[in-house]
Amino acid sequence: MIHIVGEFDGITRATNGDSGLLFWIKDSDVTEHLLKLKGKKVVVEIKNYYDKRSLNANRYFWRLCGDIAEALQTDKETIYQSILQEAGQWVDIECTKDTLEPLKAKFSYSEIVHEDFLGNDPKIVLRGYFGSSSYNTKEMSQLIDCATRECKALEIPTWSQEEVDRLIAEWGQ
Repeated sequence: MIHIVGEFDGITRATNGDSGLLFWIKDSDVTEHLLKLKGKKVVVEIKNYYDKRSLNANRYFWRLCGDIAEALQTDKETIYQSILQEAGQWVDIECTKDTLEPLKAKFSYSEIVHEDFLGNDPKIVLRGYFGSSSYNTKEMSQLIDCATRECKALEIPTWSQEEVDRLIAEWGQ
């Protein structure tokens, strides 16, 4: 398998209606490998590029969760769920008992916020919390701020606001 990072430049169309994709890559070593694939059927997966440094904000957030968990003698997941409930992104979905478990599996954390047992088909409102790795800059900033407030209340050292701002800025790139 060849992993390539490049810049998408456009689509070309042949006279027979087929399309070609144009990417610019800097790694000349990859070019040799690609030329060996000429005429062969291949699978191409295209997704947005994210600098691995942007994961530092998520790692820092999880470190804060771990520090809080240690201070409170509990586990990181419990702290993570608590912070998601306080500052995370969520959606409420009305579902039936049959669809509850498959829906719960779609979220990082979920909880039942309402059950209505009137009639033959009880309705349940599930609140599903999205995992922090899917957050944008503003949402991640809110999570880190919430965890930082908890750390300060427990007198746990945290990074300076400048360091956190740098992490958040990288998160958005």
